[in-house]
Amino acid sequence: MASALREAAYHALQGRHAGGTAILDHADRAVLRGGHGAARGITDDLRTQLPDQPAGRDLPEALRCLDAEAAVRLGDAAAVTALTPGPVTTLAVDTVVGRRLAVAAGNGRRIAGETRAALDIFTHVWDRAAGSPRRTAGLWAADLHMAQGRFRGCETLAAEAIIEAGQAIEIQREIGAHHELGKAYTALAVGQLRCGRLDAAVTALRWTVHELEAADVYPTIIVSAAHALALLGIDDDQVTAAAQRARAGLRPFGTLAELDARLRDFATDLLDGQAWHPEELYRQAIGRPDAASGFYNHNIRMDTPTGDVIVRNPATRSSSSSAASSSTPSRPAAPACPATSSTMSANCSANLASSRGTTSRAFPLAGPTTAGPPTSPADFARRLSAVTAGVHVRFLPEFGDLYARFGIPADALTAIEQRWVTLRPRPFRLLHTDIHRKNIIVSGGRGYFLGWELALWGDPVYDLAVHLHKMSYQPDESAAVVTGWSTVVGGAAAEGWQPDLDTYLAHERVKSAIVDTVRHTKIIADGNLTPDGRNSFIDKLVGKLAAAHIQQWIDRRG
Repeated sequence: MASALREAAYHALQGRHAGGTAILDHADRAVLRGGHGAARGITDDLRTQLPDQPAGRDLPEALRCLDAEAAVRLGDAAAVTALTPGPVTTLAVDTVVGRRLAVAAGNGRRIAGETRAALDIFTHVWDRAAGSPRRTAGLWAADLHMAQGRFRGCETLAAEAIIEAGQAIEIQREIGAHHELGKAYTALAVGQLRCGRLDAAVTALRWTVHELEAADVYPTIIVSAAHALALLGIDDDQVTAAAQRARAGLRPFGTLAELDARLRDFATDLLDGQAWHPEELYRQAIGRPDAASGFYNHNIRMDTPTGDVIVRNPATRSSSSSAASSSTPSRPAAPACPATSSTMSANCSANLASSRGTTSRAFPLAGPTTAGPPTSPADFARRLSAVTAGVHVRFLPEFGDLYARFGIPADALTAIEQRWVTLRPRPFRLLHTDIHRKNIIVSGGRGYFLGWELALWGDPVYDLAVHLHKMSYQPDESAAVVTGWSTVVGGAAAEGWQPDLDTYLAHERVKSAIVDTVRHTKIIADGNLTPDGRNSFIDKLVGKLAAAHIQQWIDRRG
C-alpha cells in the first residue's frame, strides 16, 4: 500500500496539471494507513523533482506544507516556525495548500507554548478558510480558549463547529496523540455544556475520559467529567471506574476530599445552572397540598433553575380525575382537530423523534422505593415496574379473583424486573409517555402533541415503546416509526436501543393487562356503553390479555 501511494504521487508529479493538493492527498492517505515512510518518500520525491517542474504550480508550497506537518508529528516546533515565519496576516488561506500550511503553523506555535500566537493563527484560519483545515483550526482554537479559561470563547466556537469537529478529531486519532485528543474532546464538551447541548456533551465527555486515561494524563479532568455526568443524572460505569482510578493517583496539597469538592464545583459551574438537586425538589414536593391527582400519581408543579417541572408522587389510592389545568404552563391555542386518519405512522415517525426538543428539563419518575431520582435507565425502569406493581397490589382486594381468572399471576412482573439490568446507559430526555392517536393533532402536515403537563425525565427508548404499544401499528407501520425515530434521535440517546425497546415493550404488555383489567372492567360495569361499545371494550381487553400471556410464554422460554 505504501509503495502504491508513493508511485501514485510520482505519477501525479509527472502530470502537468496535477497540483500540490493532489500531492498532499497522497501523503495523507499514506499517513492514515501507517505509511509514514511513504509520506517521507513522497516529500523526498517532490524535493528532488521540484527544480524540473513548470513555474506557476503550487508545488513549492506543498513541499513546505509536507515538511511542516511532518515536523508537527515529530513535535519539532522550531522546524515548523522556521518553515512558517512572519505574522499571522502573511498566511494565505485561499487555497487548500495555504490553509493546511497555516494550520501547521498554528500547531507549531501551540507545541512551542506560544498560545497567543497559535490562537491567532487558528482564529485566522477559522474566520477566512473552509473545509477540513477550518474544522481542525476551530477545534484547536476551542481547545486553547478552554486552556486559558476563556470558556465563552470556547463555547462560541463549539456552537459553530460542533458537527464538523468530529472529522478533525478523527485526524488526530489516526496520528495517535491520545493526550491531544483528550484535550480536544474536553474543549468540545465544555462548549457543548455551556451551549446546553447535553447529548453531544455527554458523548464528548466519555471520549475525553477514554483518551486521557489512555495517555495517563490530566486525572483531574477525568474526575471533573465524572462529576459532570453525575450532575446530569447519567450513570456510566466506565467513567465512574476511570474516575476512581484517577483519584487513586492524585496527590493534592490538601485533602483528596477538598480537591474532589472543588472539581465538583467546577463541573457545576460548567453546567451553568443546568444541574440542580432533584432529591431536595422531591422532598419539597411531597409536602405540598396542591397536588393534582391522576390515575396513578399526584402531580405537583415546581420551579427549577431551568423552568417549571412536574414532580410525580405515586398515588396511595385510586383517582379518576385528570391533572388540573392549574398545573400546566400557559400555552398558545392548539390548531383545530381534523378528522383522525386510519394510520398516523408517516406523521408520527419524525414527530415522535422531534419531541425530544421540547422543554429541556423535567423531574424523573419518583417511585415508591426511594426518595431520590433515577440515575440510569435501569433505575428509571425499576420505578416504572414499581408503579405497575403498586397498581397490582392496590387492586388485588377488589380484583384479585378476576386477575386469577384472567391468568395474571401474583409475580407477573418478576421476569421483566430481572431484565432491567440489561438496559444500556444513555442520556435522559423529556418523555411524553402517552403519545397515541387521541393525543396527536395533525394540521398543515405537522403533528402537534397534547398532554405534556405529565411529562417525565427518563430513557428516550421508553417513550418509543409506549407509543408503539398504544398505537397497535401494522408491522410495516411500526417499522416506519422505528426507522424514523432511530434516524432522527441517533447519537448516545439511541445507543443499544433495539434490545431495550423489546424489554420496555414487555413491561408495557404486562402493565396493560394489570391496569386495563381494572379500567375496562369499571367502564363496562358502569352500564353506560352501547352493545357495540361494550363488545369493543371486551375485544380490546382480550387483545391486551393475549399479548401479556404471549409475553409471559416468551419469558418462560428464556
